[in-house]
Amino acid sequence: MEEYQCPGLSLALALGEDVVYAKGYGRRNEGGDAVTTNTIFGIASITKAFTALAIAQLYEAGKLGLDDSVKKYLPSFKTPEHTDAIKIIHLINHTSGLPLLPSMKYAMMTGTARDTDQQLPSGITPVETTQDLLRFMGEAEYEMLGYPGHFINYSNDGYSILGAIVESVSGMSYSNYIEKHILKPLGMTRTMVERTELVKHSDVTDLYYHDDDNRVQHTSHWQEAPSHFACGWLRSCSTDLVKFWQMLEQEGVYRGTRVLSSSIWRELLSRKANITIHREYGPGVRIQPNYRGETVIDHTGGLRGISSNAGFVKDKGITVAVLSNLSGFPSSLVFTAAVNLMLSLPLDTPRYQYARVHWPEEVMSRRTGVFMSSEGFTAPITITSEGGKLLMAKSGDIQELTPTTADVAVLNIVGQDMSREVRFHEDDSGQVWAIGNNNRMFRRV
Repeated sequence: MEEYQCPGLSLALALGEDVVYAKGYGRRNEGGDAVTTNTIFGIASITKAFTALAIAQLYEAGKLGLDDSVKKYLPSFKTPEHTDAIKIIHLINHTSGLPLLPSMKYAMMTGTARDTDQQLPSGITPVETTQDLLRFMGEAEYEMLGYPGHFINYSNDGYSILGAIVESVSGMSYSNYIEKHILKPLGMTRTMVERTELVKHSDVTDLYYHDDDNRVQHTSHWQEAPSHFACGWLRSCSTDLVKFWQMLEQEGVYRGTRVLSSSIWRELLSRKANITIHREYGPGVRIQPNYRGETVIDHTGGLRGISSNAGFVKDKGITVAVLSNLSGFPSSLVFTAAVNLMLSLPLDTPRYQYARVHWPEEVMSRRTGVFMSSEGFTAPITITSEGGKLLMAKSGDIQELTPTTADVAVLNIVGQDMSREVRFHEDDSGQVWAIGNNNRMFRRV
């Protein structure tokens, strides 16, 4: 926390049904109020696990099929190609073929209160509702990555569409469904989607972020995007959030309350896709099948003023929830240290280990170029080959890439366990047309 100038953090650690350690660190606002285990933070993309659980519940109830076309439930859903072939399972494991789109950025730009009177840039398409999102995806000009099932690309829009399916099938709003079918059964009384519910609670954090000069700035304005609630807008406290992951660790049951059958949970887990060398993506969770002989299942989240990580060690009863109020804070390192502690490993044991292989000069030269996404959150990536080394430049930082397999190289990023791989995607002629970084696909430009 000192190194990253992180104002506040909350941690809960459970073994079986018992929370064995829970503590708040630092402050939650400019008034210096202390963080507690009840302090409500944003959880950002950890929300995806809740959305996937909602889909699984509706599947168990016979109200939808994992291999059903998305259009069966959302007739206005449309993409430039392969629309009818996109199934619900493709959205769950990020293999729909959808590229990175700027729709969530547009939604936040119009939905978030601003700290100043600065006007929105021109040309921003309103994406304020689910129908706006469906219209945007059907009318915007973009190219699909490929046929569904062929490529994995982390898609916030895909999970937002899953939220729309929950609404269509259940006849309830997304937030009401989550409240009735997940939060209440688990006793998660300090967890909510809507900001109108958030303001009813005390002990809520403010939000912090680093500016361009690496100074910590403060805001009380939460980023809002109602069209994308299902991909990242739940808020919770650490002792609430750990209950959800205890339930998943117990395959659908928490303290005698079952919210999903174990067979359905195992089926969803089996429909996973490889997302990196060491990780797979399943029902709103990332799966690391061999961490020191154990399986770790978790998810991270990040938005302005939010950095989170929660999950469990399969069959060990170890569950961890970490929430912080500083965007960019490496909550994954706190999560990993807690897991290591419970597994009797040194606290700084890294999650991933990589081999080193040799790439000939001609291989490195054809993997150079400039790569961009249309999502609007990440800067272009420039890869060059100099003096027998492959270098990657992003946001002014230049780092060496170390080849680790025939098509993957890794960055030695201090403090960032989760986003170091760069995968090179080649066409039939051997030319790189895209790279994968931080679970996202960047096209060559």
